[in-house]
Amino acid sequence: MTHLFWYLARSAGFLTYLFTWGSVAWGLLLTTRFVPRADRATLYVLHRLLALGGLIFLGVHLYSLYLDPWADFSVRDLIVPFHADYRPLWMGCGIVTAYLALAVTMSSLLQARLPFVLWRGVHYLSFLAFVLGLAHGIGSGADTREPFALLIYGGTAAIVAGLCIVRVREGRHNARPASPSAAPGVKKLDPAALAFSDLRAQAQVNRREADAAARRVPR
Repeated sequence: MTHLFWYLARSAGFLTYLFTWGSVAWGLLLTTRFVPRADRATLYVLHRLLALGGLIFLGVHLYSLYLDPWADFSVRDLIVPFHADYRPLWMGCGIVTAYLALAVTMSSLLQARLPFVLWRGVHYLSFLAFVLGLAHGIGSGADTREPFALLIYGGTAAIVAGLCIVRVREGRHNARPASPSAAPGVKKLDPAALAFSDLRAQAQVNRREADAAARRVPR
């Protein structure tokens, strides 16, 4: 029982990282041709659930570190970047990751109320959050040299990098001039723009339905 909270904190840390990775990977899939339009709504729900799950396990991770007498972290150590005495650089990366993940998740929940440009700009921070979270796990984790940890970090990083390469290549392909045989005025649609527009439209529909349901409730 002496190190119960330490083991819990480490487990929750890995789950936080995996949920964050899953949210980033699913978000990238939404912007590629791998997924038909009919499946994007399902992927979007899973994308948001993974992000929320990551925040839940993040809370467990931080609270377990605070309760662990061996780690002896103060509240300030856990919320102020680069303040902790224990590996301050890597701990700071983890704290910044937490703030970025919170900002991205909140922007998703408020998607229907935010300008598209603002929402998309905040959403791009998820890539920085993933990189900093990876650095935090490798730099401050007690299990970094274990085979299972190397497999997790290496495999997830490779998948995200591969999906980013696919996304960039598809963007370049869609940016090429249309062939002479193409119909004049016809432009290929960027799958990312198509996905984001679909998701924003669905969020607006959900908001109108919620408002209509609230008006029907007797007061």
